[in-house]
Amino acid sequence: DEQRVDNLRLTSGAEVDARGAYVEVASNGQQFTASRVPFVYSSPHTVSSFFPERGPESGGTQVLVSGANLAAGSDYKCRFGGSTVNASFSAPDGTIRCESAPLFEGEAALEVSLNGQQYTNSSVDFTYFRAPMVSLVTPDAGPTAGDTLVRLYGDGLDAGRGYRCKFGDLVVRATLDNASSTLLCVSPGALPSDSLSADGTRQVALEVSLNSQQYSSSAVIFTLFEPPVVQLVAPPAGIFY
Repeated sequence: DEQRVDNLRLTSGAEVDARGAYVEVASNGQQFTASRVPFVYSSPHTVSSFFPERGPESGGTQVLVSGANLAAGSDYKCRFGGSTVNASFSAPDGTIRCESAPLFEGEAALEVSLNGQQYTNSSVDFTYFRAPMVSLVTPDAGPTAGDTLVRLYGDGLDAGRGYRCKFGDLVVRATLDNASSTLLCVSPGALPSDSLSADGTRQVALEVSLNSQQYSSSAVIFTLFEPPVVQLVAPPAGIFY
């Protein structure tokens, strides 16, 4: 049988595989150069995830971006909302690395460009938060052996993900108590006794991070001391009522 198709419309799509083409120019519309300067067409690239997913309004968060078809770039950029920053590509793990731009509190779509011009439209949001502030720590002292459960009070402590406490230079995981919007962490036990002062104590700054990277600057002090030892009880006995 004879078959006929009428009013057929075809829409061409993007090239599936990355490929190259030579760019030549003509000054008279006829004769072209033969320089064989390559131009590379890349497959459409997308952002699927990144870490950390949030950071302070001041910016400066080192973000690791994962996605598809990110390797064929020449001028890498990240765009946080309307702010653009330089980026770099890590070949071993196929990720893009960039530093968050400063923005006001809220969410901003994080998109990437491989040529400094065209960006993804993945609509994955990066969350900005106000810098956290620790105002009170209880208890504010513990033995050098560690294992003291510490509760931290302050402002903006519930805006994070990936909480950490830093006792001096030692970092431990922290958890958020949603009922009270306070942070809980356990003091580390890696401080040598010979680092204590003459009175057997040492004071360290206790700061928190809401994204496992950038820390507060509250200057709250936690005091470490040598574990106490009982040597004598006087009197050794008494009446039980």
